[in-house]
Amino acid sequence: KKYKTLEGSVYDYFQTLSKVGSYAKFREARQETQDPLELIKYLNNYSEMGDIYTQQLKTLIEKNNLQKYDDYRLP
Repeated sequence: KKYKTLEGSVYDYFQTLSKVGSYAKFREARQETQDPLELIKYLNNYSEMGDIYTQQLKTLIEKNNLQKYDDYRLP
């Protein structure tokens, strides 16, 4: 899917995670932890790459120190 803005992409990602049935376990885990590295394992259905996707996502977050943005809020 192609988006006009980064915000649109992030919004759609959040909407997918909050409504699609295959992410019910993700939503349950989100009630227990806010740690993105723990929650990643529940995203293997997001891509046809499955566990490879989640491992790449984890590597991307760690290599780029993206956890420093955990408290960021969209305008």
